[in-house]
Amino acid sequence: MVIHEEENRVSLSVGEFAQFQLGPRPQRGRKAGLWRMQLGQSWHQQIQREDEAANPDTSSEVVIRATWFEAGWHIHLHGRIDQLERTESASILREIKTVSHALPLPEGDIATRYPDYLCQLAAYVKLARLLPEYEGKPVAGELVLVEIEQGLRQVLPLTETHEAPFDTQMTSLCAFLNERRAAATRRRTLSYRPAFDQFRPEQEDAIAQLKAHSTRAGALVLEAPTGFGKTGLALEYGLQQLRDGLFERIVYLTGKSTGQSQVSRQLSRMTAQPDDLRHYVFRNRAEHAINSPAHTCDVLSSSCLDGIDAAWERSRITPWELWQERQPTLENIRLLGAAHGLCPYEISRSLLPYVDVLVGDYNYLFSPWHQQVFLESEGFCPERTLLIVDEAHNLASRVASLFSFSLTHHEARQLASELRYADITPRLLAALEDWSGLLESLREKESHDLAAEYEIADTLERLAGLIVRERIPWEELPPAAFESLSRLPRLHQIYADNTLDRLVWSPSRGELRVSCLDASTAIASSLSRFGQSLLMSATLSPLPDFLAEAGLGNATTACLRAEASWREGAYDVAVDASVDTRLRTRSSFYESTANTISQLCSADSRPTAVFFPSYRYAETLRTYLNEIDPGCVVAMQPRGIELQGQMHFIEESLLSAHAVFFVLGSSFSEGIDELGGRIGQAMVVGPALPEVNAEQKARMDRLSDKEKATAFRSVYQLPAMRKINQALGRLVRAPGQRARVLLHCRRFADKSYQDLLDPVLVPEAVLRSPADLGEWISRDGVSTMPGR
Repeated sequence: MVIHEEENRVSLSVGEFAQFQLGPRPQRGRKAGLWRMQLGQSWHQQIQREDEAANPDTSSEVVIRATWFEAGWHIHLHGRIDQLERTESASILREIKTVSHALPLPEGDIATRYPDYLCQLAAYVKLARLLPEYEGKPVAGELVLVEIEQGLRQVLPLTETHEAPFDTQMTSLCAFLNERRAAATRRRTLSYRPAFDQFRPEQEDAIAQLKAHSTRAGALVLEAPTGFGKTGLALEYGLQQLRDGLFERIVYLTGKSTGQSQVSRQLSRMTAQPDDLRHYVFRNRAEHAINSPAHTCDVLSSSCLDGIDAAWERSRITPWELWQERQPTLENIRLLGAAHGLCPYEISRSLLPYVDVLVGDYNYLFSPWHQQVFLESEGFCPERTLLIVDEAHNLASRVASLFSFSLTHHEARQLASELRYADITPRLLAALEDWSGLLESLREKESHDLAAEYEIADTLERLAGLIVRERIPWEELPPAAFESLSRLPRLHQIYADNTLDRLVWSPSRGELRVSCLDASTAIASSLSRFGQSLLMSATLSPLPDFLAEAGLGNATTACLRAEASWREGAYDVAVDASVDTRLRTRSSFYESTANTISQLCSADSRPTAVFFPSYRYAETLRTYLNEIDPGCVVAMQPRGIELQGQMHFIEESLLSAHAVFFVLGSSFSEGIDELGGRIGQAMVVGPALPEVNAEQKARMDRLSDKEKATAFRSVYQLPAMRKINQALGRLVRAPGQRARVLLHCRRFADKSYQDLLDPVLVPEAVLRSPADLGEWISRDGVSTMPGR
């Protein structure tokens, strides 16, 4: 659907028109499979051949294109009617549809079950009556239902009563179009508060740079330090573009839920009423799930869509009116779903066409399995959308993970066992057994040879082909088997995509792992859809490396770098070169590291943040520290908790702990902004290089044409130092804040590591002995924490 609000004009296919809905779209079956589509096409073609042979005045796949005028709108509809028969007395249009129900059906049941079929036929009939080639004779319609198993037919002549779905659909479409037109008018007169009460000079310069490139660059890359106000700047820039009519929507993506909540808060501060600027934070299906008397969600099946049409009609929900009451949030959408017996996720999806600023995770545009949620919402036009990607330094690794997968022979064997007693064909069951046997034959290997890759490709292709072609009782499968089986064709698509640089390997016996080594082509493909993209982060440098990771070309990309003078001198950084935290030597320095943490905690009344490469390392040091200094209270970052729990942990730790242990690269170290000004010193225990495994070795091999040091820098050092820059950048987020940082490993004294540090974090001192360390810690120290 392409909408031109200013011209009161819209263009869409007849099929799209017939299936249009203001609310959720129900599904007739969880998964029909390609076999049903192919069988349906076969019946279509057979009927068309037979009828054309019997009657020379019958034609198939006839194009019908016309403009319908309704409520002031020019609605351009186009499509192909399955069959046209011209008789002496009339022109008869036939739409052929295959159904799984036994025929014949009562006429009333047909109208109830298949209103979109009747609407589609009625649309063709009404359009044909407008065209000159159909003048002089009445135009009639017939809906031909074909039972897909036996080919039995039922013909339903179209009556005036059957044309009613067309009128109902046209009313719904015009209501949607009127709302879109009103939204366009609202955006042109958009009034919003500035992102900041007072713009600092560096912020004014950054927004001026963005505006200067607004019409000249397809992609903007903004690097600005943590605390600079990137979220506010991006929204200030984006809202002006909306008001000026350059874009009709903003999609703001960030991989952290903390960042998504921050965007929502910023937008709420910038607008007086929710309906002035409609924004929505779209969460995943699992977060929407409810268990209530009226509805219980099942995230592994499509049961949430059962009876949804009737429930939606009873609810009388008008999606765009929700903003008139209050800002929609996940919690009140879940309450709305519980009250009306509706899946909250489907309610959220129904809001998407009416959102001015849509906030969500990277998955909704970069995952081939989830991007349709945004891209296929009614009226979504990427070319008229401004895409903002926050924390863009994580984009390449996140997208690479979306195109990677792992399978084991245990999983394949379990799937085959579950399906052995299901109503599936012997061919499919044999293919599943072959796949399980192939996975079981895999031995631990860092890279499979081409012969093995071809065998995997052939077996997976054969299996995926059977899954989409064969008849499968999807509705009867257990949820886990349904998910595992439906996943295999998608994995085959990844495996067969030759544009992705990948590694095929087995980290253990019976396990297949496919790792995407370079997702730049996939990222570039997604970005190219949009009118403009703004990618931003505090840690994009070196910019040439980032541009290569994102597949961005210099010709169409403007790179902007913002500085903050107040960060100069805000950090006091030293390297503790007396220890070596490499994996093979770190155990020799556990006691020394624990002593250093104890000394730091004794030198400041505020908690000390300690960043580790892994949970295991952090837990080991907590044990040593408890032995050395039992009075030192340590708060250990918990695993896998949601945003609210993360915030509670931070607040409680800042009040009660002497040391707070974080893991580099986690949501805590990269996504929590509550540490600025509240933690005066930090310690980084080693540079957290990526694990040495087959993936990293393959990445090194890809750079074999470069010097080894250059390849090592790209594969190991750069990802590690970005994590450190991210974590430490959150300690100083505003003018006047200061922090002392100890880089605890001799590797930090190496120039190759220091060159990748944020310039304000370059060490001023290298400490080579316990005496040097003690002197540095005691310098400018503050009072000891009470009770220590």
